[in-house]
Amino acid sequence: MVGRAVRSMLQHRAVILVLVVGFAWRLWLSPATGYHGDVWAFQTWAKGAVELGVARSYVETVDGAMLPNYPPLSILLLGATGWFYRLFAASFDTEVVAWRVVIKLPSILADLAMAALVHRVLLRNGTKRPWLGAAIYLAHPATFYDTAVWGQMDALYTAFAFGGLVAFVERRFALFGALVTCAALTKAQTIVVIPLGVALILAAGVRPLLRAAAASVAVLAGVLAPFAWGGVLVSAKNAYTGSVGFYPTLSSSGYNLWWALWGFDANRVNDATRGWLHATAREQGWAMWGLCVAYVLVVVLRHVRARREFDGTLVFFAASMCAYSFFILNTEMHERYLFPLVPLGLPVAAAWPRFRGPYAAATLLYFVNMLGVLRWTDVDRALFDSFPSVTVFIATLQTACFVVSLRRFSEYARLSPRAGAEPAAFHPALTASGANV
Repeated sequence: MVGRAVRSMLQHRAVILVLVVGFAWRLWLSPATGYHGDVWAFQTWAKGAVELGVARSYVETVDGAMLPNYPPLSILLLGATGWFYRLFAASFDTEVVAWRVVIKLPSILADLAMAALVHRVLLRNGTKRPWLGAAIYLAHPATFYDTAVWGQMDALYTAFAFGGLVAFVERRFALFGALVTCAALTKAQTIVVIPLGVALILAAGVRPLLRAAAASVAVLAGVLAPFAWGGVLVSAKNAYTGSVGFYPTLSSSGYNLWWALWGFDANRVNDATRGWLHATAREQGWAMWGLCVAYVLVVVLRHVRARREFDGTLVFFAASMCAYSFFILNTEMHERYLFPLVPLGLPVAAAWPRFRGPYAAATLLYFVNMLGVLRWTDVDRALFDSFPSVTVFIATLQTACFVVSLRRFSEYARLSPRAGAEPAAFHPALTASGANV
């Protein structure tokens, strides 16, 4: 008993140290200019939300910026960030380093939240060193490059989605509904986990469904209230409907299947051009992704029906495959759209050694993909400038990694759970009615 308490205390001290170091590392990197267009847009949207109000900022612009094309909760978070900065700054000068650091803070804090959640999942799974999972997440170059260097907000919606799945595994169904709704109200890319989330909560039973639905409606009403009051709900809706076709190319610098097939032309060919079976490339991509998601859902629901339980690791594995297939198979993919795979796949890799190789390869290739768009060091500049065709090689490897990962998902579903299998890989599990087993 005493030894267990001591180990628990040391583990918590270790994860706190990991979080502090991870935060300090990101703060040190955050003065970087990053991707100027993205950082500048977030700064001006935050300024608009402060000076015009969050509702009016959807239909009016400041400093010549484009109107916001992000969902309502993102605008509220940017507005809160702007108000925080306004407490100690006289103006929103985009060249001031402090403003650049502050605008990146929400994503940096989301990174820390995700690392803490990874630790929580691994701790519940019985992993010996759960703090190591948090350290791997925070030290992964794909995470700190996206948030602290690039200045993007991918960590925000991913943290909500990841937290929602953790809540589901822990039978906190109201929290699951609230967090997944927050994710959907932060960025349209949350669609990668929405079908799985709906399938899971339907399979969990009527009471969990009602709890999740009630929490979802409450969050939806609270977030949309200021925009409804300001009469801009149609503009908020356009943040979703306008996301498809906003960059109508086969690939917007995402090294996926389309890039592997078309190379640099993928960045120039319109994905609305009709081809095979008179379907557009966009329609073909959505169809392939839909089939892949349908397969993932069938596997998960068949597992639930056969064993009357939800295997926590299988839930994260399924979410990983939904996110991975979204990036690989769809057109119009940006290089950053694979971000959710990093946290979603980490508990799986920690629990099941056969996924560690594909996970490491996929997430590191994703980081290299970002370097192909926003160069960081002389090494990556030399690589992409001297060997432009390396992008096709990376896209081909990434596509192959996806195929291997999907096979690993099928293998895991067949093995989980069975006598003699590694127990840490298969817990926590829930009965379909919501009880621990």
